[in-house]
Amino acid sequence: MKKFILKSLVFTLPFLLLHLINVLFYDVNDGDLIRVGYLYSNPCSNKSINSQFKIKKTYKQVSQIDISKENKFNVITFGDSFSDQDSLGYQNYLAKRGFSVLDIDKSLGENSIERLIQFANGDFFDKVKTEYVVLETVERKFIDYAQSVKINSAVQTSSIKKNILSIPKEHKSEELDFFSETTLKAPLSNILYEFEDKPQTSQTFKVRTDKNTLFSNHPDHLLFYQDDYLFLSQKNSYSAVNKANDIINHILEILKKKNIKLILLIAPDKYDIYYPYISHQEKYQKPLFFHNLESLPKKYTLLESFKALSKAIEQKKNVYYYADTHWSPIGAEIIANEIAKEISLSQ
Repeated sequence: MKKFILKSLVFTLPFLLLHLINVLFYDVNDGDLIRVGYLYSNPCSNKSINSQFKIKKTYKQVSQIDISKENKFNVITFGDSFSDQDSLGYQNYLAKRGFSVLDIDKSLGENSIERLIQFANGDFFDKVKTEYVVLETVERKFIDYAQSVKINSAVQTSSIKKNILSIPKEHKSEELDFFSETTLKAPLSNILYEFEDKPQTSQTFKVRTDKNTLFSNHPDHLLFYQDDYLFLSQKNSYSAVNKANDIINHILEILKKKNIKLILLIAPDKYDIYYPYISHQEKYQKPLFFHNLESLPKKYTLLESFKALSKAIEQKKNVYYYADTHWSPIGAEIIANEIAKEISLSQ
């Protein structure tokens, strides 16, 4: 029995030690790039940035209203995780400027473009009136989302109400399990980062930058999600962007019949927006997505998110989170200001 216990300890103690190291240094709930990259070091956490902003949430989500009754909003937003930042999101900054804003919860469908088409082809806008729809999608998903939609698909208010009931009430925190793949991947990844920009065990690139004032506490590197780079050939394809643009033009025609104006908000991938600051650009292909999209004919309004955020990064730190794929409250307010500007120009 003693031999069995000793052998068991010999086997389990190394894993227990690695798990303890992970518990002490690996925070799975403070930045998605930290989580999928298994990174221990986080010089500028999301929490440290968010703690600087105390803003009451004043916009509405569709789960908070009765959509079978008459409602009217200045702006309705359809989006993904960039539209799911609660009181620190662009919708709240827009509401602070006096606009009535309704957000269509992303839990009602991952593809925000498809969700908008379904709502527009159904009876939703017959009851819930608006002057403007903001359609937001992250850059790396835009082409796939647009190409996968069924242009004539529709959903009725009765079905939407049923789906609203299934929306989770609370966001569950990630947990660090013992004897999971993380037990080995986290320490291994942190060792491999000393020799390469992205270990095979990780989904996060960590590359040197020419500027150490992009984020608080002056990190000399940039984190970005692997799909920002892996989807680059598709994002740089003029024909693929052109086809996606045609879909958005078609959606505008549907909305025009309901007297609704469409603003397209592409959330720039972190790789694209911070590309000018990468030290060894010869190792990484230049992103062309926004150059291609801006050159195409549009019936809708394309929000100049890339230009506005790029200009802000030249002057401010923490426009995006260091540890995350998303823009910070600083970036969210910039986006809200751009939306407000577009609305005022169209009136």
